[in-house]
Amino acid sequence: MLRHFRKKPLDDDKRQHFLDAKSARESTNLTICLPHLLLSKFENSDVADQLLRIEVRLITSASGDTLVALYVRCEKSYERKKSAPYVVLFAQPNSSDVGSCMLTDPNLVDIADFLECDLITFDYSGFGLSTGTPTEKNLYQNMDTVYQFRLYPPKLVFTKKSSSHSYVTYLIEEMKAQPNEIILIGFSMGTAVAIHLASREKVSLRFYTTIL
Repeated sequence: MLRHFRKKPLDDDKRQHFLDAKSARESTNLTICLPHLLLSKFENSDVADQLLRIEVRLITSASGDTLVALYVRCEKSYERKKSAPYVVLFAQPNSSDVGSCMLTDPNLVDIADFLECDLITFDYSGFGLSTGTPTEKNLYQNMDTVYQFRLYPPKLVFTKKSSSHSYVTYLIEEMKAQPNEIILIGFSMGTAVAIHLASREKVSLRFYTTIL
């Protein structure tokens, strides 16, 4: 249900559309487009306004797939222009993508607002506009990749030399978050993905909580 990306026009730039993550890799200032918002049932929806609090990032996985990731700011952190004290890493269910997760009730922004946390989520390989094939190995690998790497800047490449905790290092140094301020949430199929990540972490690196 995430149909395409759109590059926001800057100055004299023309608006561009991308139908997959790979073709959008060289572009910045991306947003997601949800054609379903044109349907009458979404006429009074606030989803369009909520999209302003979502930043699109493209991440290259260990297998070379280009993953779509979203950084969602909760209302409080957005208004204060300051990162929330807790960060949610959300593993979504089967038969969905980040676009469809914005058309549910609650959606991704609603969850972030309710928990008063910023939220990071992504499309697995082969889901939505992410490239690749949705195998069990790739799903686990996708979660590890998003966990390990910060979402800024948008162009990121996986290397075997990277620290296994580099993403947490980013949370600590850039977002002023501590390891115990990371919340893992897995929904349906995402529970296996979240458990796999949690089970692989060292005892010294404890998540704030895991919600399944």
